[in-house]
Amino acid sequence: TSALDWQFSRASGPGGQHVNKVNTRAELRLDLDRATDTAALPRDVADRLTKHLTKERVVVVSAQTARTQKGNREACEAKLAELLEEAWAPPKARKQREGISRDGKRARTADKRRRRDVKSNRGRVDYFSTSASPTTLADKRLNSAKELAALSEVVAAETLRQQLASGALPTQTSSAPPLDADQTRLVVDA
Repeated sequence: TSALDWQFSRASGPGGQHVNKVNTRAELRLDLDRATDTAALPRDVADRLTKHLTKERVVVVSAQTARTQKGNREACEAKLAELLEEAWAPPKARKQREGISRDGKRARTADKRRRRDVKSNRGRVDYFSTSASPTTLADKRLNSAKELAALSEVVAAETLRQQLASGALPTQTSSAPPLDADQTRLVVDA
């Protein structure tokens, strides 16, 4: 007996009296054990057809779309040829990944840098800080001290401006040097 076996039966669906009387549905069975024994089908191809097998290791393909038995036979042959062609090509060999790629390392270090910056910025908020992000806590404290010193000088100059504008400037009897016209620089007699 051959590895291929045809069976015909009555098709379902519309068609009236013709469908009820004629065996137009075609079913093609390929017995993989017989096909590999006769060397018509290589063993590795048969192994790749496992998702289409029955318990008896038979591939079953059926068709009932055509009105004639001949049309359904051709459809079955085309389906089986497609399955075999798909299984004939060996699967693509999976390449084993070796280590981390250069781009992967760059992305990983960039992510670590972002996380480091996020974590280093946690903690007490320094409202007087104008620098972008000092790297260490000591740098933060040093920058804060410098900014506070600069801020106190700005506040003192602003207070003097307000006093000059209101006319409530202290008298010249004090030992402080006089202010010039734009009220920002001290005039020193040379």
